[in-house]
Amino acid sequence: MVGDDLLPSEVISGANVIALGDVFSNRVIAALLGRQQTRADTLYPGPDGYVIRTVHDPFATGHNVLVLAGSDDAGVAKAVEQFIRRYVQAGDGDFVLVEPIVDVEYHWVEYPCVPPDRWEKRMPQVRGDEYIREFCTNAGVMNEQGAIVHWTPIRLRPCRRSSHA
Repeated sequence: MVGDDLLPSEVISGANVIALGDVFSNRVIAALLGRQQTRADTLYPGPDGYVIRTVHDPFATGHNVLVLAGSDDAGVAKAVEQFIRRYVQAGDGDFVLVEPIVDVEYHWVEYPCVPPDRWEKRMPQVRGDEYIREFCTNAGVMNEQGAIVHWTPIRLRPCRRSSHA
């Protein structure tokens, strides 16, 4: 167990690490998500779903991370149970994972961003391409036929170094 005061790379600088939880409860998992090396949040792997994944030397410290994650506590518990059942052999507690692991149980749930019965109330102006065409025509950027009539290019000037050093 480590505190919140260490950076993820500092957490695994001295040993291999088992990271439990998701991106909101574990800074190591959040850092791995930022590097696109694993994912576990409220949507993935879904309710009661789990992720078991090995990540090889993610912070160039010579140490690895075993991710046991889920979208909720039940998913994390399931990840731990499945890892022990599938990958840990009975013995003295020491074990070696001889190959990478990517073991996911995904539970898909539809989460609409706006409930269908409120769509017209939330987004009344969006009716398709006509709204965009009318907006751009009224702004003087597009003509009635949809051609761009006014465009202001961005002019970039080279950076000049200050003579004051």
